[in-house]
Amino acid sequence: MRTKILKILGLVFVLLFFIQFSFATTVGDVYTKIGVLGKSFELLFGLRSDQPIEVAIIWLIIFIMLFFAFSDIFKLFTVFSTTTAYILGFGLALITAMVRVIFWLSVWIFSVAGGLGALSIALVMISAFVVFFIVHWITGGPLLKWAFKRQVTIRAIKEAQEPAAAWKKLKEFERATR
Repeated sequence: MRTKILKILGLVFVLLFFIQFSFATTVGDVYTKIGVLGKSFELLFGLRSDQPIEVAIIWLIIFIMLFFAFSDIFKLFTVFSTTTAYILGFGLALITAMVRVIFWLSVWIFSVAGGLGALSIALVMISAFVVFFIVHWITGGPLLKWAFKRQVTIRAIKEAQEPAAAWKKLKEFERATR
């Protein structure tokens, strides 16, 4: 029970700590709230104070992804311990942030994804029109005539009591459809 209360209090503390950043519109707003650490973040991570907060959020997400990817690669393919692998992964992710590779990756990846998304929408729309015309031509052309002729033939055979009367109705139908 006591550990549950401590966890809830810890969560409330963390939420209250980060709520001050929820009204920030630029990275500079966050820098002013955290004080001296702001300049070190600008130096280490390359986040300028005039950038919108959305850029910082995207940067943070990509940084965390690179950190865990590098750490996992070090952990799986080297003989380093888990702690060393995480330290090396953080260092490598920090280096990619300092040389602004994270921004380059995010711009490049989002540009390619956006372009492929637009291309896929265009291909879907074009293929829908092509399929519509193909299906319309098949069902409206020879297939429709065949189905209509078959329907009339079956009706003529059912209505006629003699084969000669059915033959006569079929000839009338052929004259009407020419």
